[in-house]
Amino acid sequence: MVTQNDVAKRAGVSNAAVSYVVNNGPRSTSEATRNKVLKAIKELGYRKNNVARSLKTNSSKVIGLLIPDSSNAFFSEVAKGIEDEIYQWGYTVMFGNTAGDDKRQASYIETFISQMVDGVIFVTTPLLEEQLSEISAFSIPVIVIDPECNLDDETVEHLSVVSVNGEGGGYLAGEYLLQKGHKNMAIIAGDQKVPPATVRVEGFTEALRAASLEAEVVWAGDHPYDGYLAAKELLQLQNPPTAIFACNDLLALGVLRAAADLEIQIPENLAVVGFDDIEIANFLCPRLTTICQPKYEMGQIAAKNLLKKIANSDTENSQGADPVPSGVTLLDTELIIRESA
Repeated sequence: MVTQNDVAKRAGVSNAAVSYVVNNGPRSTSEATRNKVLKAIKELGYRKNNVARSLKTNSSKVIGLLIPDSSNAFFSEVAKGIEDEIYQWGYTVMFGNTAGDDKRQASYIETFISQMVDGVIFVTTPLLEEQLSEISAFSIPVIVIDPECNLDDETVEHLSVVSVNGEGGGYLAGEYLLQKGHKNMAIIAGDQKVPPATVRVEGFTEALRAASLEAEVVWAGDHPYDGYLAAKELLQLQNPPTAIFACNDLLALGVLRAAADLEIQIPENLAVVGFDDIEIANFLCPRLTTICQPKYEMGQIAAKNLLKKIANSDTENSQGADPVPSGVTLLDTELIIRESA
């Protein structure tokens, strides 16, 4: 492996000068020295050893990010908010797609620790207590976006959580469909064990309860095909619903497809409301009415809070660092009315 010492010898400069060029500081170098170093780097094929740098500076400038499904556009938009924010401060992201597998999640956490990441953000992933303890043992700051597990108040206070008012969003969807005159409604939701799905169902049913109505709930999954199968079954009932609330936009895609296959007109004979407002929702035919979550903003806030935690954990430079909001930072949802309802 080519070292900085090799580069210094080839360029005829000191090791310190090579370090200043490679790390863009902390001291400046003359243009002539910089050009000599860059030429030697190119000739020798030198690559900076980030692991060695981490050991020396106690900072890798890398953030670990865990998401449950990299194919889901919602998580992609949240991740974009995170990455855009931390990139401005010279950090990079190490992604881990858990695919909903606890063992896979544990493996990624081990990797994050071994790679000496400066912090970890969990996006809607089960945060197992033993994994949290393992991260805490290495004093790695953690931020959670909308956790899928039941955490006690003390743990939430310690972690700092960024979430959205999912129950309020569900209520908005129910209230809107009631205003449109619907009385026979159904809900297609994801995993019943996952709070983001259950709170949306609770909000929707609460809106209907105020009008002395109930909605049939089908616990399906989180992907378009799950929504498709559930919708086909509902729409072929003797008394099919006139409106369906899909607890995420991917499920709503499946509902729209099922309605098309059954030659059911939307919104004339079936109203469909989704949840998330992923980018494709505005390009469907018909365009999807949905509940918007501030996905990009969630990522930005989580990244900002994590960077504050990292600054506060640096005992030498923590003086004057901004405090991190404790507990849950709760963001509002918004009803986006389009053509499907």
